[in-house]
Amino acid sequence: MLLWLVPLLAVLGFAGWLVYRAVRFRPPAGFRQAGPRPVTVPEMPIAVKLGELLQIATVAYRDPALEDAAAFANFQERLQALYPHVAAQCARVLVGDKGIIYRWAGHSDEAPAVLMSHYDVVPAQAEGWTKPPFSGEIAEGYVWGRGALDTKCTLAAAMEAADGLIAQGFVPVNDIYLCFSGDEEIMGPTAEAMLSALQEWGVQPAFVLDEGGGVVPDALPGLTVPCALIGTGEKGLAELTVTATANPGHAAMPPRHTAVGRLAWAVRRLERWPWPLRYTPPVRQLMEDAGRHARLPWRPVYANLGPLRPLISLWAGLRGGEINALLRTTCAFTSLAGSPAVNVLPDRASATASVRILPGENSKSVRRRAERLLKRKDLEIAIRAISEPSPPSLTGDGAWQVLTEAVAQVWPEALIAPYLFPACTDSRHYARVSQHVYRFSALAWTRQERALMHGHDERISLKALARMQAFYEILISKL
Repeated sequence: MLLWLVPLLAVLGFAGWLVYRAVRFRPPAGFRQAGPRPVTVPEMPIAVKLGELLQIATVAYRDPALEDAAAFANFQERLQALYPHVAAQCARVLVGDKGIIYRWAGHSDEAPAVLMSHYDVVPAQAEGWTKPPFSGEIAEGYVWGRGALDTKCTLAAAMEAADGLIAQGFVPVNDIYLCFSGDEEIMGPTAEAMLSALQEWGVQPAFVLDEGGGVVPDALPGLTVPCALIGTGEKGLAELTVTATANPGHAAMPPRHTAVGRLAWAVRRLERWPWPLRYTPPVRQLMEDAGRHARLPWRPVYANLGPLRPLISLWAGLRGGEINALLRTTCAFTSLAGSPAVNVLPDRASATASVRILPGENSKSVRRRAERLLKRKDLEIAIRAISEPSPPSLTGDGAWQVLTEAVAQVWPEALIAPYLFPACTDSRHYARVSQHVYRFSALAWTRQERALMHGHDERISLKALARMQAFYEILISKL
């Protein structure tokens, strides 16, 4: 008669356990959020120089015939002119046609640091822009142009900081290498060639910093404080191609299933069955550290990541976007090919997806899963591995402390947490030689500002640019 009480008590007990965990899931004792700190770095000097660099259209293409080689050479020489103290003090080596390495000798060469950026940009057409994309115009409190955010800004900030410190007679504790590539956007070979050059010189990087995370107000749903996200690892990248076959013919007399129809089924199936959710170490630490500062009802969720995993998986899969990308391998179809004529049935139709792979998986496991889901004789699956996932870097030693102290001095209002960078950077090559590879763009920006990367009206505020320079000055003084 009372058997119904058993499941009821079990549910109530489980709910009570979740509540108990949530009550104990609080910010650390003594935590006090600081206010933003004013930055005394002048805005215009770095803004003017960045504007000049944005005027040089260093657009990278996979087809070398489309590129303007003179623009890349012009950019390299313009750096020499804009930053004369770096040019005079730091030995410059050009690697290939697009690699630039400046060696800033310190008091020691035992623990060298590498500060990275890339100066190539994606194409931009003037249509749709408020300001011309290669104008470098300073207006309305911003520097406008392709590359303002991705990522000539970090290059300019590192160079401006180094130039100013050299002018003051500063000598770093350890050697610093300023490494700038010109083909990151097309996954080119320059960054790897530059690392090879460093290895030939006997350089073992003790600290590496590249573009990546930033200071964001919306790092996680429900978070009430800004968070400085430092990428300690990054996802891998592969191109998955699914090809469907069928008999060709006239479109006026189609069979029940065409090659395109079979392909559509395959694409839909992969979208309906996403990769399983998995908490990688950086993401789990982010959720556990930052989740303590979340408002209701989100704090109980972060307090119970394990028990609520099925619900979190369902919610993230339906929502998509940034949070979903942190929690699972993603597969986004971006390219289609079929018949060259509307009235001709193709014998082959294909779709290619960009697959971003979580650490712990690889391109081979991606292919195996796709084959399991699409087990049909009229479907062919091929994969092109571009970059395997990078292992997470260390967060509990001196290199991490140096970086987080510099972040805290510029953004004292922000929590600092590791996270998984969902895109690919040139720094992935360094993960095989260093356990201290970090991805942080030293930039406070909103979701709307992040959306400007590779889009129309890319621009960076003068205040954000000055704060970026301040960060590099502090970081360099600690390296």
